[in-house]
Amino acid sequence: MSDQSLRGFVEMVQRDFPDDFVRISAPVRRDLDITSAVFELERSGKYPVVMFDDVEGFDLPVVTNVAGNRQLLAAAMGTSPDDLPLAYRERCQNYQPVEVVGDAPFEEIVLEGDDVDIFVVETDANGVKRNPYRLVDGRGAADLELKDVVVPLSARLTSGGDAVAILSEVEDWAVLTMAAESLGAMECAKDLTLEYLKTRQQFGQPIGEFQLMQGKLADMYTTTNACKSYVYTVARACDKSRVTRKDAAGAILYAAEKATLVALDAIQCLGGNGYINDYPTGRYLRDAKLYEIGAGTSEIRRMLIGREIFEETK
Repeated sequence: MSDQSLRGFVEMVQRDFPDDFVRISAPVRRDLDITSAVFELERSGKYPVVMFDDVEGFDLPVVTNVAGNRQLLAAAMGTSPDDLPLAYRERCQNYQPVEVVGDAPFEEIVLEGDDVDIFVVETDANGVKRNPYRLVDGRGAADLELKDVVVPLSARLTSGGDAVAILSEVEDWAVLTMAAESLGAMECAKDLTLEYLKTRQQFGQPIGEFQLMQGKLADMYTTTNACKSYVYTVARACDKSRVTRKDAAGAILYAAEKATLVALDAIQCLGGNGYINDYPTGRYLRDAKLYEIGAGTSEIRRMLIGREIFEETK
């Protein structure tokens, strides 16, 4: 189709596919009448392009369902229906099926359906809004809001269901990264405690010489190393693309909860000094507890692990 505008698409349908074009002259309301009409047509097994000549609030005719018929869409793009992604369809169910003739170029169609796709969206694109804030460790982050953002089809990175597998793998890596941060919190808490036990004097000797303090230190050491072994094993599996969701969730579940216990032991060993801000033990505890909450709580991780194990043994 030489004319890639919406007007060109409508003219092509009227000329080459007259049976797939419906024109309604009666006055209609945008939100209710348009969507209801399209739904009724689809329920009867018809997927025509529909033009409404008189729509409340519009001076120009309104066209909808431009992506509801794969045959028409393929003809417009110069390809076959089998080569179109399954995600092509107009999102009438969200009451946003309307494009105004003369304003909307044909490329600005909506990709939606059972498939998930990944797109590149420029940060300065219209409709992209960033709300920056600071994390607990002072690093910058931002909430990203997308509203009526239009991207070209060339910005699409995946097709045919590849996106789900990619996103799952990225999620596993992200979860494992948090597990590694839990290890860092444990190491910091353990090292700080060891140094404190060497320098803090009581009854004329370092408190690290007391057996109870040595027992606390031993628990922190063995717990940290056990978590490190688990996380490193899962990380090696990730490097070889052999990680499973239950292993990624298990690594962060175990490491995060143990990091909280190690941080609490550090505070206990430092006594009152562990509670005040003169020492960073409170910061270690906040960081460790965050890993039990962020990117999925411990309860969600337990549910995921149990479900995966149960499904594997059916």
